[in-house]
Amino acid sequence: MSTQPASLNNQQPPPLELDEKREPLIAIRDLKVHFDLGGGTAIDNLLGGSAVHKVVKAVDGVTLDIYPGETLGLVGESGCGKSTLGRAILRLTEPTSGQVIYNGQDLAHLSEGDLREQRKNLQMIFQDPYASLNPRMTVGQIIGEPIETFHSNLSAEHKPAWLRAIGAIAGIAAGGYLGFKYLMRYSIPYFSSLHQSIGGWVGWLVGALVFLLVTVIGLLFSLAVGYLVYYLLVRRTLRVGMGLLFGAVGWFGAVAINKYLQSRGKDITEDLIILKVFLSSLMFVAGWLLAYKIKPSLHTFGGRIDQEVQKLMETVGLSKRFLRRYPHEFSGGQRQRIGIARALAVDPDFIVADEPISALDVSIQAQIMNLMEKLQRAKNLTYLFISHDLRAIRHVSDRVAVMYLGKLVEVADAKVIYDEPLMPYTKALISAVPVPDPAVEATRQRIVLEGDVPSPINPPTGCRFHTRCPYAIEACKEVVPPLAEIKPNHFAACIRISPDEPYIERVAPGDAPGLRDAQRVIAT
Repeated sequence: MSTQPASLNNQQPPPLELDEKREPLIAIRDLKVHFDLGGGTAIDNLLGGSAVHKVVKAVDGVTLDIYPGETLGLVGESGCGKSTLGRAILRLTEPTSGQVIYNGQDLAHLSEGDLREQRKNLQMIFQDPYASLNPRMTVGQIIGEPIETFHSNLSAEHKPAWLRAIGAIAGIAAGGYLGFKYLMRYSIPYFSSLHQSIGGWVGWLVGALVFLLVTVIGLLFSLAVGYLVYYLLVRRTLRVGMGLLFGAVGWFGAVAINKYLQSRGKDITEDLIILKVFLSSLMFVAGWLLAYKIKPSLHTFGGRIDQEVQKLMETVGLSKRFLRRYPHEFSGGQRQRIGIARALAVDPDFIVADEPISALDVSIQAQIMNLMEKLQRAKNLTYLFISHDLRAIRHVSDRVAVMYLGKLVEVADAKVIYDEPLMPYTKALISAVPVPDPAVEATRQRIVLEGDVPSPINPPTGCRFHTRCPYAIEACKEVVPPLAEIKPNHFAACIRISPDEPYIERVAPGDAPGLRDAQRVIAT
């Protein structure tokens, strides 16, 4: 399949898939993430601010397919937009435009409710294991939180009988008490008042109708309160449920205390409301702490979530004895394992691993990468592995995508891209990877790029790499190179190479064969 080459007017060719024989799990189409820095208004000029409207083009038109079961490595210099792209796929950062297709749905344009339903299928391992874990939550709570959030179907049938009984009794008691009190205060007095004031059979009829209406309203209210109590005690977190239960005991306890004091000749009716609020608040806190501290399984669906958390901890190589420990009690590698367990808690299909090993020691890095590979085989996971460490990328990736200043510049199989890189930028990156052989390292020729990375606020025209590329020609400043297929399933964005002449060192000076012989194009 072919398409016309990009011309000097920077016309965008239609995006095509990397591999037409497979359906991608994640299909990214012309995704852009721009951050508006403001400026350029009359007020800015008046106050001495920026006279130019500034926009950071962190991701600027990325088209890419990620296939089921593979690990796609995303590599590039710091600030090239790798992490922003990963976060935009999951809508942790809102895309400016473009599409992210998953299971036939465009994640970039889903409503909050629909997106929430997809969250359990798309998870993330964050870069910093020290900052990504809540220091006020135990390991059990951190890993169990997504299970409690997304797997609320662990409901009454999975909970012990004693818990369901307490919830049912408390719900009936709360609803019945309020219903009876409502009936005695409103329904019967209304009936009696209307019957006596109107009189005759009309009074009976009007009073009965009003009695029926008011009673139905009271019944619905009491049922709602009863179900709410049952829901909080049984179907939701017991921390709230136990707090409400104990609070109700405190409220009615204040009434009992008042009656006891009245029997002894003392009356505190005027201060009863203060006593009710005080005792119910005190008992609410006591119930919360009881569920939170004394028995951890109380707030996790009768222990079901604790069992799931313990399995996950063992899966990632952590002892279940650590269930009640806090993040500060763990090493960096152990914290990253906690983050991996949290991402796996809801059985996702796709995981964005954003620099998951950058903050770890070398020995721990190997353990984490081996763990991720093991979990991928066991659970058929798909990874987007983001890193600036090309050694790690080579070890874990099936394919590699190279990013520069918000755009993809090369995509190929991992072995191919390391053995035969086509883009000058990719060659420079790979030449910087140290070789663990002193003899080879001593003679290795490294490609040193001149100049600094341009600002994403004002990126260069044409090819964004032309300001640092040793092979740049005048046309590179004007033409936006498409990410075109130079070799089978090997794509590069450079007008100075083509399928007929893929090696830029052999191209004649000043020639741009990519303008004449562009093949299958993914994006510009």
